[in-house]
Amino acid sequence: MKMCHRLRAEPFSRIISLLNIPFIIKNIINSGNLPLGATCDVCEDECGTEIGLSDFRCCWCQGCCHASCLNKLSEICDLGHLRQFVVPPNNIKVRSGRIRKRLVIKEVIPPTIPDWSPVIVIGNCSSGSSEAEQILSAFRHVLNPAQVVDLSKRSPEEALEWCHLLSDITCKVIVAGGDGTVGWVFDTIFKLKLKVFCMKVRYATRFVPVFI
Repeated sequence: MKMCHRLRAEPFSRIISLLNIPFIIKNIINSGNLPLGATCDVCEDECGTEIGLSDFRCCWCQGCCHASCLNKLSEICDLGHLRQFVVPPNNIKVRSGRIRKRLVIKEVIPPTIPDWSPVIVIGNCSSGSSEAEQILSAFRHVLNPAQVVDLSKRSPEEALEWCHLLSDITCKVIVAGGDGTVGWVFDTIFKLKLKVFCMKVRYATRFVPVFI
């Protein structure tokens, strides 16, 4: 099982200095399903152009590389250009839930990433059409999956627990849904007495995350 990262081979201390994060993150790479126009992080040529599941991509930093270049990648992951919105997996501490047999986040250690402001995405897959499920799935590909919450499986209080765990950090909350879902989340925000610095409501018939 190989690990991946976008940085070239560097001295270990140099890598830690560049990343400016307290824990080392190693991500398993996936084969195929590269975006159109993907460029290899090693040779900088286009990759993922062959038919079928060809070449590789990191599920955290989204870095891509040819199969022939895989052994030239470092094992360290910098979380890519979206690092300021992502909660690093090594910075989360979990515990077992008492009622339901599932893991519950009990602590989040803020990384020392400049301007770090995690994005929490909330949607309800059981309400309306199937678009909410598509949106949540798209965000899970670019964020830590724990940051994406389906209200058909968890309560809005659980989704907004991130704001309590990171009380000294500004979290950005995106609600994917109609008036009912948005109102449900807003009511919970006010009930929990969370500090709101800026609130924007935008309506769209179709939305997918696009990051440049």
